[in-house]
Amino acid sequence: MPVSRASAASLRTLLPATGAVAGWKMVGAPKDYGPDTLYDLIDGGADAVKEYAFLSCVDARYSPNGRPNPSIDVNVYDMSNPLNAFGLFSQDREGSQPVNVGAGGARTTDGTGMSFWKGRYLIRLASISRSAQFKNGMLTLARAVAARIHGSSAQPELLQKLPPGMKSASEKYVKANVAGHAFVSNAVTARYPALGATAELFIAQFPSAAGARAAYQKYLAYEKGNRDLAPLKGETGFSVLDRFARNVVVAARGPYLVGVVRATNMPKAQALVRAAAAKLK
Repeated sequence: MPVSRASAASLRTLLPATGAVAGWKMVGAPKDYGPDTLYDLIDGGADAVKEYAFLSCVDARYSPNGRPNPSIDVNVYDMSNPLNAFGLFSQDREGSQPVNVGAGGARTTDGTGMSFWKGRYLIRLASISRSAQFKNGMLTLARAVAARIHGSSAQPELLQKLPPGMKSASEKYVKANVAGHAFVSNAVTARYPALGATAELFIAQFPSAAGARAAYQKYLAYEKGNRDLAPLKGETGFSVLDRFARNVVVAARGPYLVGVVRATNMPKAQALVRAAAAKLK
C-alpha cells in the first residue's frame, strides 16, 4: 500500500527544515514509507514495527554541512494512536538510558541512537558518529521534532492501571503472546522487584468481559497439570506453582485479565493481583 500524499505531507511537517536547527542542514529530500515498503528502510525490524498498527514513516537525514556522511537519520513513525507509539518505544527503551527531549525518550548507551514517543508518533534518530557534535545534534533535533508535535506524552489510560511498586521504566505495551501465551494479548506489563528480579505483572484488556473470561478459562486449563492449583479468594482467579513460570496468579475482572508470573513469593503475588484487579472497572 503506497503512502498517501496527505499522510506524507502531515509527517513531513514534523521535520525541522534546513536552518530551523542551528548548525544542521537536511541532506536531500525526505523519503516516505508505508507498510509495504518499510522493509526498504529497516529490513530486519519492519515486522516488529508493523505489529503495532504502523501507518507510515518519513525518513530524513541531517548533517552540519549538508553532505551525506556522516549524518543523523531522523525517522518519524505514525503508529495510529499513543498506546501503539508507546508500545514500540517500550521495546526500543530496553537497556537504554532516559533522556529528556520534551517527551518520553531514551538513548542508547553508546550514544549513537535515540528514540522517543509523543502522541501517536514514535521518533528514532541514529548516527554512526560517536562524536560530541553528533550526540548533541541528535538531542537538539529530537527536541525540535518533539516541539512540533501537538499534545503530550502522558501515559495512555491502560498504563495508568498498573499498581505502584513497579521497577522504573519497566512498563511495556505488548500486543501478542503475553507471558508466552497466544490467548493473552493487548496488555501492559511491568516488573515488580518486591516479588523477585524477573517477576512481572500484566493487565490484558479484551473487547468484552466474555473475551476476558474465555482467556481466563484457557489459562486455567493450561495450568491444570501443575502443582498447588487453587482458587484465588475474593476473585475469579487462581494461583499455581508453574514448573516454568514459578509462582503464578491470574484473575479475570470485567474485560481485563490480570496476572503475575515468575514471582518468588506467592502471598505477595496474590496481593499484587488483588490490588491490580481492584483498580479495574
